[in-house]
Amino acid sequence: MQKTNRKTKAVLLGILSGLAVSVAFIFPMFVGEIQASARESVREKNLVVSRGEAFGDIEKTNVKIKALLNGKPQDGMSVSPNMNIWYTPINGESTVSLETGTYKFAASHENRVVTSVREIQASDHKDAATQVTLDVDNAPLADDLVFFTVDKNESKVFPLHIQGADAVIYGSAPSELKIVKSETGFDMQVDGKVLGSGFWSFAVRAENEYGFSMMQIGLRVVEEKEPILLYTVDDLNAVRKNLSGSYQLMNDLDMSEVDNWVPIGSAQYPFTGIFDGGGYEISSFHAPEKIAGKSYFALFCEAKNAEIKNLIMREPVITPTAETNAEACAIIVGIISNCFMENLATIDGLVSASSGQSHLTIGSARSSVLLNLFNSTETFGKGENRMYSSGAVVSNTYDSYTAYCANEGNIKANFMEGGVVCFNSNGIVKKIINSGAVWGSTLVGEFPPGGVVHTVDGGFVTYSYFVKGQTATGGSSFQLGVLNSVVGIGFDDLKNPKALPNLGSFEGENPQWAYASIDAKGPVPFGIFKKQADKPIIKSEEVHLPKMDDTLYFYTLDGSDPLLNGKTGVETVELKLKQNETITVFAAQKGFRNSEVVTFTNTPNQGGRQ
Repeated sequence: MQKTNRKTKAVLLGILSGLAVSVAFIFPMFVGEIQASARESVREKNLVVSRGEAFGDIEKTNVKIKALLNGKPQDGMSVSPNMNIWYTPINGESTVSLETGTYKFAASHENRVVTSVREIQASDHKDAATQVTLDVDNAPLADDLVFFTVDKNESKVFPLHIQGADAVIYGSAPSELKIVKSETGFDMQVDGKVLGSGFWSFAVRAENEYGFSMMQIGLRVVEEKEPILLYTVDDLNAVRKNLSGSYQLMNDLDMSEVDNWVPIGSAQYPFTGIFDGGGYEISSFHAPEKIAGKSYFALFCEAKNAEIKNLIMREPVITPTAETNAEACAIIVGIISNCFMENLATIDGLVSASSGQSHLTIGSARSSVLLNLFNSTETFGKGENRMYSSGAVVSNTYDSYTAYCANEGNIKANFMEGGVVCFNSNGIVKKIINSGAVWGSTLVGEFPPGGVVHTVDGGFVTYSYFVKGQTATGGSSFQLGVLNSVVGIGFDDLKNPKALPNLGSFEGENPQWAYASIDAKGPVPFGIFKKQADKPIIKSEEVHLPKMDDTLYFYTLDGSDPLLNGKTGVETVELKLKQNETITVFAAQKGFRNSEVVTFTNTPNQGGRQ
């Protein structure tokens, strides 16, 4: 337990309470802003009181917390005496020193938590330890992420793989959808006609007397639409004319000459369709110096019941001046609700709002699923509001699922900072890796910037990594948040899959991670650069290789990949071969996933690639 100053805390809470009371009498035109401020004040108060207090020289008792799974110790577990501060057990056991009192002990594995309320008395023998044993197998068992599809004109019943639960809670689900208890467990009833087309998502909490588990449900209500093909920036700009359409990007776009971009969608009219980037790139996306309107600036302002996927934003520069009225800046989308985001990357560049908040890929996500996201853009936030928050992939997530994401960009701001996610409430964040440096404020003296997440509230952050020395900690929890297997690693471990066993697979038919040697120092979520890797790299019938735009060629005579040895590629290679001589060239284009082995033979009257 950490010691805090009771008087300081009382003063802080008194100030916050006074401010909350005073603003309640401000003119009606500011009611919306007052409500938002009040919510942040409550959140800050929760942060203050969540750690508890310890004063003076109070006698404590050693308590041994034993964590089991199906009666046996298991790797990847965590234990807590208060659902607030988490420890990693060694051989299934952790010993903590506690004051006399009543505690809610907990043990966690993956998306499950088992709890036990116990009263701890002062021990007559300081060396003796009271033991609390918790078996996570007593908690309900549920898949952490499931997807379902239903046609717009049909109704279906989907069985949910939930075992051992007495009840389920799904407060963020649409009212047109129901989960009912069945003979085998729980079923989800969906009426596509009533629910409406698009993507829907919500968190489910399965409970019994011993604990709970969390599941995220993603539901597609399908209405067939022929995709609209996008070839130019004008085509992209026209998306705003039909916000519910299905779109397919057909080639790379250069937006360096677009100085007055207006984000697609708004709070009143969000984007509700499907945008498939096809694995192509949008380069040099940038904001005007001054942004009109109090809203997010990004490629998309707001999206709801939408899908945005398979897109790379290269070298975005979003640095509006102090005169801007934008509340926050992001790159791909400002606010999403009930959305599916997959295979998205923001590479290089800078995001820096002179006032307000600076985010990177996504500003805020509610009831959404985010998979396979990568960032190497840097952000610098200058906003003075201490409750502003920023994350490299997404700032705040509520009732959402975020997995297989990586960040290599540095983040620096005056407020709350998380390496990949800042604030996770009632959702799951898993299999994350961050190597970017994170600078920010230590909130109320207890919650420093986090390498993976700043804080987690009522949700899970599991099986993730951050580079030690780049931030003070991997993350912090409050209000029943779970931190499990959030591990610090060294820079050298970024290139060693064996040092990242919890991250996922790097090999096999369906790997979850891979290495992009040019665009990343460490692993990237598989699928982001897959489209580019399928393109032919070299199109030449000459014995020599002419210079090609944005192409780096790596070549050796012995067939080895020079990238493994840290050698540098060159942009132009002249190969002068003797008759019938063969050479092996490794070619890699910027943005491509893998090097390609190319063999050239100088055969009389026939040159080129074989």
